[in-house]
Amino acid sequence: REGGWRALRREVEMDVDRLWHRNLGRDDRCISDQGREPRHPFLDEAVVLALQEMPIWVKVDPLRPLGQGDKRILRVVAG
Repeated sequence: REGGWRALRREVEMDVDRLWHRNLGRDDRCISDQGREPRHPFLDEAVVLALQEMPIWVKVDPLRPLGQGDKRILRVVAG
């Protein structure tokens, strides 16, 4: 798409900035409603800081299909 790696990096930064309010708030409410406590090991502060320091092309591969190229680095680490 338009904008290349720079635009993708900005989009990822925007997602990370709003993650705490948007996604985690919703997830916490849904999981807590079931009497459980959510765990988010990939959101550990050290992990997030390390990921923010990595170049975007290490973290994602937009040439791969959705579900493979997105969050590539997390899929590699988790696998």
